[in-house]
Amino acid sequence: MRETVEMIVRKSPMHPVFFHDGPTYWIRAMSFDPNAGYRSIRSNHYKAVGTASADTRSALTCVLNSSLFYMYFKTFSNCRDFSTGEIFAFPIGVFRSPTVGTLCLLADKLLERYRQTREVKQRHYPSGDVEYCEYYPVHSKPIIDEIDRVLARYYGFTEEELDFIINYDIKYRMGKAGEEEEA
Repeated sequence: MRETVEMIVRKSPMHPVFFHDGPTYWIRAMSFDPNAGYRSIRSNHYKAVGTASADTRSALTCVLNSSLFYMYFKTFSNCRDFSTGEIFAFPIGVFRSPTVGTLCLLADKLLERYRQTREVKQRHYPSGDVEYCEYYPVHSKPIIDEIDRVLARYYGFTEEELDFIINYDIKYRMGKAGEEEEA
C-alpha cells in the first residue's frame, strides 16, 4: 500500500501546519499561525492540519510549499479551492525517511524567509482596526527549488523531470508573463 499524507497527519493535532485555502500560483503553508501577534481575527481562509511531531510538521510544510505539490494540485484539483482532500491524497513516504532531517533545515530557512518578506496590512472597519500579514512565496523561490531537489532525489526523478517541476508554470508564478509580451 502506498503511503499518503493522510496516513501521517490525522494521527495527532499537536503540531499544526496552517495552509491558505485560496492559492493562486503558490501554496502557502506554515508551521506557525500566520497572524499570531497581530490584531486580527484569524482569516477563515487559513486551515490547519495536525501532525504527530515537529519533524513531520516541518517536512509537511516543505512538501506543501514545493513546486512538486503545486503541480500535483493543478493536475488533480479544480485549481481554485485547496482543501485537506488534496493534501491527504498526496502520495509520499518521506516522513519516515532520512530526508526528513534535510527538510527540517529547509523548513526553517523557508519560514524565516516568509517572516522577512511578509507585509503587515491594516484595515479600518467601523467595528475596529485589523492588522494581518500577507505572505509571498515568490520571494522564496530559491529555497522552494532546494526543497524540490530534495524531493526529486527521494522520488528518483531524472534531471529533466526535476527541471520540469521547478519551471512548471514559471512565467506566471514569477509574474513575468506580462514583461515578455511587452518586449
